[in-house]
Amino acid sequence: MMVDESEVYEFARSERERVRIWAHTFKNRPVVSVHIFYRERGTGAWKPTRKGITLGRQYLAQLTHALCSLRDQFGAD
Repeated sequence: MMVDESEVYEFARSERERVRIWAHTFKNRPVVSVHIFYRERGTGAWKPTRKGITLGRQYLAQLTHALCSLRDQFGAD
């Protein structure tokens, strides 16, 4: 299965942090990662933190269902 690694979803968590969500291949398996990135002082480059999760694609439907249920519970847009 080919994974489009160029498609990245991102939103600001704060002025210096962003949440990034993307698909990629790890050990020849397609996975989805959700990680927090921070802006490095001095260079301004975005660097990953250790905060996040990487799941196999078989969990994507369950993750999506859980997030949609929480969105409905909180009434978020």
